[in-house]
Amino acid sequence: MHTEPEIGLTRTRTQHKLLQALHDLPLEISTGNKATSITAVLRGARPGPTVLLRADMDALALHEHGDTGRTSRFPGRMHACGHDMHATMLAGAARLLSDRRHTLHGNVIFMFQPGEQSHVGARIMIEEGVLDAAGTRPAAAYSLHVVSALSTIRLPHQDPVTVSAADFHAGTTHNVIADQARFSVTIRSPAPRLQRQTQDRAVRLLRDIAAAHDLTVDIDTASAYPPTVNAEHETAFVHTVARDFYSQERTALAAQPSMAAEDFSFVLEEIPGAIAVLGACPADRDPGRAPANHPPYAAFDDAVLTDGAAMYAELAARRTALPT
Repeated sequence: MHTEPEIGLTRTRTQHKLLQALHDLPLEISTGNKATSITAVLRGARPGPTVLLRADMDALALHEHGDTGRTSRFPGRMHACGHDMHATMLAGAARLLSDRRHTLHGNVIFMFQPGEQSHVGARIMIEEGVLDAAGTRPAAAYSLHVVSALSTIRLPHQDPVTVSAADFHAGTTHNVIADQARFSVTIRSPAPRLQRQTQDRAVRLLRDIAAAHDLTVDIDTASAYPPTVNAEHETAFVHTVARDFYSQERTALAAQPSMAAEDFSFVLEEIPGAIAVLGACPADRDPGRAPANHPPYAAFDDAVLTDGAAMYAELAARRTALPT
């Protein structure tokens, strides 16, 4: 999947590869209509609640730079956020849990989601019924995300907020002064109030700068993803499982929120759950200086695939054994 990345909601190659990986398992499999999603249900032999495990699987519009010998074959497309690893880990978890189906409680929904990168794929899958695929709504939902490096801005005595300029376009050639320019920014915060305040300040600042230079400015604003907020009790559960499974030394609770946008937020608005970060920095890189997710030099260590698959499976097995 890494060498053949696909973007957006239509990912036929990726869907085909995952369906091949799942075809011999005792799963109830359906595919999406508006997107090339996959929903698979595993029914345990013992009574219990339903748990949802989710992995995204789309790539970014980015040209990959690297010398790993395993770079993208498609120019302008790259798995710079590790979604190929997420989907691989979830497919591995489906196999692990299928092998222990006779001792498994409840049901597990495997949610293979395209279109996480600005295409609201999670919301589309919810509209198409992923949360009701097992007949009973999940009691909890979990997702894992690899990260090679993290950065967060925390303002003094405030919730964190980030403002990022992602693209800038002006002019057509070196000897002609452009008559207009266009750029876009993203504003991210776990606090909707602070997000609105920052947006209002940014709009006022842009209008003031334009007026000072006798320019006009047109500003469009749009809401993308809601903040991804983990349920407190499910976060504690994930932390306990990770600590038991990997040891105390390999687990930690984040001291502050991550500013990464995630459309797993649409699931967490409906179902209590949590998304956890799985460190995947290659052994020959310093995690403190390695490129974060999304740059063209981003790289992840495949050695964590077994850890991620096992963690997905362990979360589902333990959570379905708990009373609703």
